[in-house]
Amino acid sequence: MSKIAAHIIHEQPQQQPVLEDAIRVEGLCVCYGSKRAFHDISFVAQRGQITALIGPSGCGKTSLLQCMNRLTDLVPGCHVSGRVLVDDIDAYAPQVDMIALRRHVGMLFQKPNPFPLSIRR
Repeated sequence: MSKIAAHIIHEQPQQQPVLEDAIRVEGLCVCYGSKRAFHDISFVAQRGQITALIGPSGCGKTSLLQCMNRLTDLVPGCHVSGRVLVDDIDAYAPQVDMIALRRHVGMLFQKPNPFPLSIRR
């Protein structure tokens, strides 16, 4: 047996790093008034991994992203149900500091999107 083959045989298998959940969405539903944007969405985005949302225009991609930092709270008539966990913290829990959440979960829009609030807020 060659030295290389002997080395490979005795080499310990490499362990894969345990990936943490950065964002976990469970049974998420979003409605704007009586119009349902989507319902029963669940997925996990793991830390250190790239996650892509792909779909046609109007299918709810932006609404889903807005749920992650509660920008949907700024939309009159918007109702969100289900769970959004960001680093194992429920984003919709009453005690969540929304300013801290929005600092942690930033949004980058395709087009400039002024919000109906002040820069300070």
